[in-house]
Amino acid sequence: MIRLERENFVVIKPQYGTFVSEVSIEKGREICDVRSLLESYAARIAAEKITEKQIASLQKSFDHLDVLEKGSEEYSNCDNETSALSL
Repeated sequence: MIRLERENFVVIKPQYGTFVSEVSIEKGREICDVRSLLESYAARIAAEKITEKQIASLQKSFDHLDVLEKGSEEYSNCDNETSALSL
């Protein structure tokens, strides 16, 4: 927690609690841009090394995502699992 506070990710208020720091719209955009670049790079590397079995597993996950309601907890969990599979 101390490290997170030093890096301005959280604010620690003694005898009150620990809170996630607010993120400006500009900082949020920067984070999204960096994430997009990293995910694109990871996808390119993964595509070079993927096996047929992994492709089948990804396809199954994408098919499952198609039938779930966007924004639901199950959709979010499946989306996270699919992202993890692709890495």
